[in-house]
Amino acid sequence: MAYEEFSAYNGTVATSMFEYVGDIVPIFYPFFLFTIFIIITFLIYSREKTLTGRSNILLNMVVAGWTTTIFAILLSLINIVDIFTVVVCIIITVTLILISFVSKDK
Repeated sequence: MAYEEFSAYNGTVATSMFEYVGDIVPIFYPFFLFTIFIIITFLIYSREKTLTGRSNILLNMVVAGWTTTIFAILLSLINIVDIFTVVVCIIITVTLILISFVSKDK
């Protein structure tokens, strides 16, 4: 079975390289966005825990969700991430917001 070569992609070098990675490993960018979500969540959590002595992981996840959604939208504007991934990020962010409103932990 033949594999795609990088020379088959036209356009700018950076965009072509990102499209090539996304075509060869389709799950790469969703995992990349999930990694950004986890890193931001735990960075905010640890910083808030250090400064105040307490932290709310749910609100940290909401902030990370917003950041990941904005990043996914920016990646979709240059055709690296498909619209399905952006919609999933938006749904996860809205779900986290609704859970934080319903939660009694303030």
